[in-house]
Amino acid sequence: MSAAPRRDEARFALGVTAAYGVLLALLAMRHEPWTDELNLWLIARDAPDWTAFQQIVDHGGHGRLWHTLQWLLARVTESFAAAQALQWAIATAAVWIQARFAPFPRHARALLPLGLFPLLEYGVIVRPYGLGMALWFAACAAWPTARRRPLRSAALLALLCNTTVYGVFAAVGMAAAAAVTWRRPGARPAPVRLRAALALLLLGVAVAGVHMKPSPTATWRADWRTRWDAAQARDTLHAATRVLAPALPARVKFRERHRLDQERGASAGLALAGLGGTALLLTPQPPALALWIAASVPTLGFSYTKDLLGGRHLGVLFLALVGAIWIADVDPRGARRRRLRVGLLTAALVLHAAAGLQAFATDWAQPFSASRDAGRWLREHVPPDVPIVGHAHVFVTPVTYYLGRPIWYPDWEQPGTFHYHRAGAREATADDAFAAARRLAAEAGGEAIVVLTGWRANAPRGAEELARFRNAIVRRETYSVYRVRTPAPR
Repeated sequence: MSAAPRRDEARFALGVTAAYGVLLALLAMRHEPWTDELNLWLIARDAPDWTAFQQIVDHGGHGRLWHTLQWLLARVTESFAAAQALQWAIATAAVWIQARFAPFPRHARALLPLGLFPLLEYGVIVRPYGLGMALWFAACAAWPTARRRPLRSAALLALLCNTTVYGVFAAVGMAAAAAVTWRRPGARPAPVRLRAALALLLLGVAVAGVHMKPSPTATWRADWRTRWDAAQARDTLHAATRVLAPALPARVKFRERHRLDQERGASAGLALAGLGGTALLLTPQPPALALWIAASVPTLGFSYTKDLLGGRHLGVLFLALVGAIWIADVDPRGARRRRLRVGLLTAALVLHAAAGLQAFATDWAQPFSASRDAGRWLREHVPPDVPIVGHAHVFVTPVTYYLGRPIWYPDWEQPGTFHYHRAGAREATADDAFAAARRLAAEAGGEAIVVLTGWRANAPRGAEELARFRNAIVRRETYSVYRVRTPAPR
């Protein structure tokens, strides 16, 4: 490519990135973070030291790359805005990489940033998945020079492994593509570089495995589903349809429903057709086919065995689709079926852009979580010496960020600002929360506050409802606030 076309492509990439950056910044300023976003920040901020931080996040089952960045940021500032700014920078960098280096037509490179994952799940929402997206696009961009510079590609994949377990699956897919490409002796990197790259990648996988193995005291360590369960298989494939074809109905919350929710058998069939059809389309390009199979099969298998069927979990299928078509199209011998691949990618990106823009509009119009309103109301109306009890510590945790002080967790029988899935914790009921409030009220001078989560029944007799915060996309992060009075002991 001559200098003029390169400059033109650079300007195009900057234009796409700038538009995405503005859109993402606007939504980030409007978005109200929920517990999955705020909890890690609160752990990084409030854990006593690095060792305690590591022990706590051992309960989460994720890699440590994103956690370490959060820890470092929390040493500089207590404001979650810093984490949002980091997320914005990472997501924007990811979009620039694909807009500048992806071999797709311009309309595809302009559509991709508007999708449900780049715009919301991996863009606005502050979680490690956005970092995984950026590293994945960087690995795809490095693919054409991987034979000459295998260490660079291995380093990117090693980092990718340490974002989430789904990053490991994506890295395995790219490694499979390299193995197929380099199966001929003359097509391999120099032996010394190849061995060094393989060692670096295996080191990344090993470090990720150590960190992702949940602590023995983690309560979320669900058993592996080793027996065949037709209903679970159907639901897993339906979840794949929701990811690959997020056709969302109007006036329905974008994270909760899909047009095929009531037709899961048909949806599972559609997923099988889509997964298999994509494989057939990639058949002339064995490396791309190897990537697609090696990334999608473990992703679906893991989600089946662990019942992890959320969009953010299976979103790696979307990244794998983009990556497989990417490495197929950069191959000089990849002209066969290129028009079909571009058509498939364009159709997928149109569906994702429609879903992403609806997600943008919904998150703009409705709070994602009611924790900000609840926390600020409590800070303004509840004196510091009045104890506050939070029902269901997982979903009350984000309230503590805006409240600015710990609350009492009946699940743990102690105050806190963050949660983690540890042994000994129990799922407290609303009755447990009011019982704890009455006890604390008696100890503190006769008054305590209870924050109930979700859509709860009426409070017990003697409890006075003070406020409700019911408008939120995450239903469990809607709140009712009650006051409990108990005579102080003489």
